[in-house]
Amino acid sequence: MYKTLFFIGFALMLAACNTDDISVSDCYDQKPSYDYISIKLSVNEKYRNIPICIYKDDMEDNKIVQQEIVNVEEWETELKLGEKYTITAQYIDGNDTIIVVDASQFYTTNSDENTDCWKVYGRDFDLRLKF
Repeated sequence: MYKTLFFIGFALMLAACNTDDISVSDCYDQKPSYDYISIKLSVNEKYRNIPICIYKDDMEDNKIVQQEIVNVEEWETELKLGEKYTITAQYIDGNDTIIVVDASQFYTTNSDENTDCWKVYGRDFDLRLKF
């Protein structure tokens, strides 16, 4: 009897953070102020070191948050939630430069007002070259 109640209670607790595509690992029990974004890049023989620039709001506003030279296909950095970010990657080959731009609103929301399940959205930026 007690084992059954324990398993039912445990299942209900897990279900509280399992709405739509949200898994338990995606839920925060308190609203976060910062989280990690993921940037995907086309790192290869031709483009080994890619300069990226992260802007708050639009690129034209020139509010630079962070600049890095990245040499991995997927790179993460921590940023403040509740902001729009625009990110550029420069693929440089001799005198030719290709600039790839992606932007997203990086925010969190409570998936269900009756539970403590905060989900982060807008964390994936795709700056890969498309050929």
